Amino acid sequence: MGRFRVSTPLGEGGMGAVYLAVDETLGREVAIKVMHDDLAKDPASVARFRREALAVARLSHPGVVVVYDLVEEPGRVAIVMERLQGASLRQRLAAEGALSAPEAVAVTRSILEALAAAHAVGILHRDLKPANVFVTSQGAVKLLDFGVARLVDATRLTETGELLGTVRYMAPELLRGEEPSPASDLYAVGVMAYELLAGAPPFAGAGVDLMIRVREGGAKPLAEVAPHVPAEVAKAIDRALARDPTARFASAVDMLAALPDLPRERPAVRPAEAHGESARQPPRRRWRAPVLVAGGVLLSALIGTAAALTTTAPARRRDGAMRVLVGPRELAPSASTPTITAAPPASSARVVKAAPKAPRVTMYGLGNNVPDKGHDGETYDGIHRAIAAAEGEIGGCVAASPASIQYVSAVLRPGGSTSCVAYPDAVPLPCCARALAKIPLPPGDYEYTTVYMVSR
Repeated sequence: MGRFRVSTPLGEGGMGAVYLAVDETLGREVAIKVMHDDLAKDPASVARFRREALAVARLSHPGVVVVYDLVEEPGRVAIVMERLQGASLRQRLAAEGALSAPEAVAVTRSILEALAAAHAVGILHRDLKPANVFVTSQGAVKLLDFGVARLVDATRLTETGELLGTVRYMAPELLRGEEPSPASDLYAVGVMAYELLAGAPPFAGAGVDLMIRVREGGAKPLAEVAPHVPAEVAKAIDRALARDPTARFASAVDMLAALPDLPRERPAVRPAEAHGESARQPPRRRWRAPVLVAGGVLLSALIGTAAALTTTAPARRRDGAMRVLVGPRELAPSASTPTITAAPPASSARVVKAAPKAPRVTMYGLGNNVPDKGHDGETYDGIHRAIAAAEGEIGGCVAASPASIQYVSAVLRPGGSTSCVAYPDAVPLPCCARALAKIPLPPGDYEYTTVYMVSR
C-alpha cells in the first residue's frame, strides 16, 4: 500500500481486518484497517467505512483511537490509525474474570468521558461492547471500531430491518425497531459495567432467545449478583439498564456524575497485546510498608509535597503523500497544584485551612458542520489549539458563575456569533461566549462545536 509496509495481522472485524504496518515516510508503526475485498465492491459498505474514518477524525479525545489517514486505491480502502499496545476488555474478561470494583468503575468512567465527547459532536457509537474497548499497557482506555457509528445528522445508511451491533449489548428499543439515541449507547455502557463487576452480562442465552430477553428487559439487580459493589455504583448501573430509554440517564455526563470515582490503582494490563498481538509484561512489584518500633516511642510522619505535571502531545504532521482528514491534537487535562497546609504545633491556637480548589476546565472533542467541505488539516489544528487555549479563561468564567456547572457546550461561528450553554441547568454563559468570540475564524458557512468539562 504505497508508503506503508504491512506485516502482522492484529485482528479482524465485520468491516475489515487490522494489520500492523510501518509508515516508511515517517518511520513509525501504525495499525491499518483494510476493508474486506467483497465489501469494498459495495458502494453502501464503502460509504459506511468512510463514515467510520470521518466519525473518529471528528473527535479529538484521549479516549478515542487516533485516525491518521484514509487511503483509497482501486479496489481497496483502508484506515490508518495509531498502534495500541494492551488488551481489549473482552480479552481481560476472558483471562481474569470480573475486575475489582475500583478498576471496573474507573474503566467505565473513562468510557463515559470519551462517549460524552462523541455525543457532543453528534456521533453515536452504536456498537459498544468489551471487544471495542481497549486498555493500553499504560492504563489508558480507548474506544475502538466506530464501524457502525452514526452521525446524528447523517442520512441513514442501513437497510430496513438490518441489525447493527452485537445483540447482547444492544438496547431493547433497538430490537423493537426504534431509532438509536445517546440513551442506547448508555445502555451498552451499563451492560459492560455490569459484566466487568459481575463477571457475566445481565442476560444469558443466544440467538432468538437472547433477543427476546434483551428486548423484554428486567435484568437482575447488580447488588444481588455482586453484593461487594458499592450501593451507589450498583444503583447507577441498574438505571443505565432500564428498559425504557427515558428512565436512563439524560446524557453520559449525567451518568458520570452519578458514578462515584472509587479509590483505586491506575488500570493496568497484565498481558500486553497490540490489537490482539501478545507480548510480555514485566511482573508487578509488590511493596511492603515497614513498621518501625523503637522502645515504645512512635516516630512522627513528615508531610511531602506534590508537583503537578502537564504534558501536551505533539501536533500531528501532515505529509504531501498522505491526505489527512484532520490533524487531531491529544489533549491532556490542565493540572493545578493543590494547596497543602501542614497542621500547626499543638501549642498554637491558630488553624490554617487549605484554600478551596478552583474548577478545572478541560476541552473534550471538536466537531464541525461545514457545508463548504471544511478546512484542511493545518487550519483545523490551528483552530483546535486556539479553542483549547481558552480553557483557563473559561475556567475563570465558570468560577465566577453562581450556578453549579458540570459542563459547557459551545458553538463557534465566523463573525463572532458564538454561543455557550452551561449544564445541567441549560443556561447561557455569556462570559464564555465573549471569550470564544475573540478567536479568529476563517470566513465561511460553517460552525465548530465543542464541550468543556468541569471538575472540582
